[in-house]
Amino acid sequence: MFKAAPTPINLQLESKPPGAEAKTSLGPGCRTPCAVPITASADFTVTFTLAGHQTQTVPVQLIERAGAEPNPRLAPNPAYAELEVITGTIKPRPGKKKPRVAAAPATAAPPNVDPPPR
Repeated sequence: MFKAAPTPINLQLESKPPGAEAKTSLGPGCRTPCAVPITASADFTVTFTLAGHQTQTVPVQLIERAGAEPNPRLAPNPAYAELEVITGTIKPRPGKKKPRVAAAPATAAPPNVDPPPR
């Protein structure tokens, strides 16, 4: 008999901090927190990226159950990444600069005066 097309499974994607771009190695992606429908036939990965944070890749396994009607699931679901701030490379925001004051003109040195005779 013909095998039915796999049913998509919703994969929840979450990150700390939220707002990361999460992209699966299968193609679909979204901005966390979100969910994407996955029709997988093998294991895959999810890569989380966020400006100023280290990129993190999470492996996801397709777990198939034996039986007349297999009911596959994804592990982990939700896929979660805790993104760490990259230190030392973020430039501080430019603040208000204090106005420069012109330097005072140099005072004239006293004229060379010969020491008094002895």
